[in-house]
Amino acid sequence: MAILTALSELKSVGGAQLLKQTYVGMLENVQKGTLSDIIKNKDLSGDPSGGTMTAKRFQNTESKAYGTARAGGAGQVLKSLNVEINLDTDRELINEIEEKDIKFNTVDGVVAKKAAQSEKSMKRELDRAFFAKAEEVGTEMFTAETEIGAIFDAMVKPCKTVENEYVDGVDVEDIVVTMDTDRYDAIRNKVDSLDNANISSDIAAIGKYHGYLVAENLRQSAQFIVQRIGSIAQPVWPTLDDPDKIPMSQAYHFGLFFSYGTKDVTPDTIFVKFGYTLTTDVAIDDDKTYYTKSGNVYTAVASPLVANIATYYERD
Repeated sequence: MAILTALSELKSVGGAQLLKQTYVGMLENVQKGTLSDIIKNKDLSGDPSGGTMTAKRFQNTESKAYGTARAGGAGQVLKSLNVEINLDTDRELINEIEEKDIKFNTVDGVVAKKAAQSEKSMKRELDRAFFAKAEEVGTEMFTAETEIGAIFDAMVKPCKTVENEYVDGVDVEDIVVTMDTDRYDAIRNKVDSLDNANISSDIAAIGKYHGYLVAENLRQSAQFIVQRIGSIAQPVWPTLDDPDKIPMSQAYHFGLFFSYGTKDVTPDTIFVKFGYTLTTDVAIDDDKTYYTKSGNVYTAVASPLVANIATYYERD
């Protein structure tokens, strides 16, 4: 492909090829480079360009005595629950280039640089939205345990033992545990301290601890998020901007638009743990949620009173 020498060439066939090639690669990197992509539900149906996609939750089936279907004239009906995911978050990453921006660079080089910046922006936004949804819908867990290994075990057990009409326990290999930096470092230090040649001490961005997939996550506020793979869906629909000159200027625009939706499919397989500290506030901040503590349980205060503020907690 020929190197573009002028911004006006962004509107040419060569410019269209350059933008398509650059942004297809960028979007592939976004999918591969987000922590959430490893966890999210990808078994979706529907056309994302229509603004809605669907995930299905299938009910458990139990074996019947031989001959039951023959006697009844039919087998068991496969029952499912449809979960609609609306792609209702509309975003854009539109870049503007002035003629002077390519004096010491090529159009191709500037396009590549801007696409790389957009890639990082998309990764941050999608991951933050994904884990914010997990924190919103997950069941909050409390424990009296203080040792990191015991806390970890207390967090994963509820997910592993979920039982209802849709879930009959969750296999260890289907559970992902993401932790904030302090909790992740504590787990790593615990692994490093064990005198066991069969235990790896180099847990990377995604590793395993006691058979569970574990990862450090800088884009969650909870100390722990435990979830079954597929618990949350986040379809993304990108479209390229048609590059053109900005009226009454020497600048051109290019980039992409994208819409996405983040929806819990199996909220019953998501568990979270937050940290709490006593507030230092001396007056009620209406933008904050305060909590009271009873034993190991923290409860949100519906109508906080300044007279009680010294006893209130905030999430870390």
